[in-house]
Amino acid sequence: MLAAIRNLGGRDFDKKKLIIAGIYLCEEPDKLIGLAEMFDYKKRMNQITIGYRINESYWHRGIATDTVKLMVEYLSNEMGIQTLKAFVMPENIFSEKALIKNGFIKESDSVQEKNWGGKETVDLNVFTYAVQ
Repeated sequence: MLAAIRNLGGRDFDKKKLIIAGIYLCEEPDKLIGLAEMFDYKKRMNQITIGYRINESYWHRGIATDTVKLMVEYLSNEMGIQTLKAFVMPENIFSEKALIKNGFIKESDSVQEKNWGGKETVDLNVFTYAVQ
């Protein structure tokens, strides 16, 4: 996945584009098993939001944790992004664990979003990663 992210180039962040990278396993290089998303880049704040979706048959294998790690390393080390955000439905404890394992901190306030996870309105937990 890192090679795919590198090929996107820094210009896409400056243009505030939504970047979606495919997630593939080394042992199944032709099978798309998930998506890694980078969006809502705020240049003045040097902040971006990340997200990820893994095919349910690949859950509980550490793939989300590895995906977040690669995104954090690339966005902070290669792109110089200082703050990463992620939003998680409260019942998605495994996604929260993937973020926490990668140094994200759960904020005290939640946010409300519309049309998230097939629901009309939902409260989301907010996680932040700040480069030290």
